[in-house]
Order: sequence, then structure tokens, then C-alpha cells
Amino acid sequence: METWTKTMTVLSNRVSLPGANDPHENSNRDEADEHGSRLAPAALADCTVVRQIAAMPWEAILWGIALAATAGLRLFMPFLFVGVMGRYASVPTPDMLDWTTTDAGILLLFVATVLEVLGDKIPVVDHALDAAATFLKPAAGLMLPVALLYDFSPMTAWTLGIVAGGPLALGVHSTKAGTRALSTTTTVGVANPVLSFLEDALAIMLLVFTVVAPLVAAILVVLLAVMVIKAWRVMRRALRPAAPAPPG
Repeated sequence: METWTKTMTVLSNRVSLPGANDPHENSNRDEADEHGSRLAPAALADCTVVRQIAAMPWEAILWGIALAATAGLRLFMPFLFVGVMGRYASVPTPDMLDWTTTDAGILLLFVATVLEVLGDKIPVVDHALDAAATFLKPAAGLMLPVALLYDFSPMTAWTLGIVAGGPLALGVHSTKAGTRALSTTTTVGVANPVLSFLEDALAIMLLVFTVVAPLVAAILVVLLAVMVIKAWRVMRRALRPAAPAPPG
């Protein structure tokens, strides 16, 4: 974990907050701290969390959020990605995810990913996988940011995992499952494999951009969140029972 922490800290120096290294700004922060000590405990706690988030390496935060979104699409793929990057690309791996870099971990995650990807192409099986993953994917979305950020600040890592990671994975998964159910109803499952391939492509894009362009991955996550909201509105209108016809 120490190597992971140092690496993310070095990377984060490329993106610094305004006034982060300004002594006058630091002096103002000290004065604010004195005033903050007189705030109510709840408000002080909120201020502390915000400051700790701002002090975290942004690359680590983006990694955590992007991997959580990917977990909403494919449960095992982000864990396999972390393991492969740590094992073969020499990317530092947090202690909580060290198991993903072992021979057994990579093999099990690879087999699980292949089975999930193939099973998602088969009508009826895809619905069973969605039902089984209803609780697993949000748990994975929570765990990934926590594992990546825990060493910087355990409280803030859990806060981001609970507030952002878990709900994001749940929203993406729920939209995926709802879209698949709507497709089954309207196309008798014919379009389901096509949707599955599109989900595979989106998950792989998120993982690739997480490494080569984290900001692009963040933009994709935002667009995905917008699509989740719009998709739920469309599905809600589509599934709303039609109003009874007026008596003739």
C-alpha cells in the first residue's frame, strides 16, 4: 500500500488546487481552522470530509469511481483489470486488492469474467445473472473506491464508497437490468446479445481510459450517470399502465 500511496501522490501533484502551496492561503486556512473549532460537531465533520477529499490524489479518486461504474456493468472485470495491471504492468496495487495479482486470483477472476460475459449473451441466463448481481455489484462498487483510497483516509474512503461507488454501481446495474427486461418484452430477447456486446465495449472503454486518460474516464462516468437517469425516465414511461379508454 505504501507504494500505491506514493505513486498516486506523485501523480496528483500534476493537478493541484488553487492556493494549495501558497503560504498566505495556508495562513488563511489556519485562521479558518480556529473559527471551525467553534462550529457544531456535525458541520465540522462535514468540513473535515470535504477537506480530506480535496487533499486526496485525484487520480486515485477517478480510478475508484470509474472502476465502480464498470462493476455495475461487469462484476468481475474491474477486479481482473486491477490484478492484470498489478501483475503484468507493474501498477502498484492496494493491500486490499493484492489477492487479485496472485496466480489463483487472476485465474479465478478470468474464468468468472468469461462466464459472466458469455452468460450475459444468453436470454433467460442474463436475467438470472442480473438478479444474482443485484447485491453483489453495489458491494463491489463500494469496495473498489474504499480499497484504492483507504490508506489516504479510511473515513473518507468509506464515505466515497458509500455515497458514490455503491450507488453508482447499483444505478448502472439497475439500468442495465431494466433495459434488458424491456428488450426481452419488446424483441423477445433477440436484441439482448447486441445490448450485451455494447455493455462489454463500454466496460472495456472505461477501463482503458482509466489508465491512459483518467479525465476522459471521468467524463464517460458522468455521461453514463446521465444516461442512467434518462433511461429510468424512459423505462418508467414505457412501463406505466395505459390510461383506460373513456366509456363510449
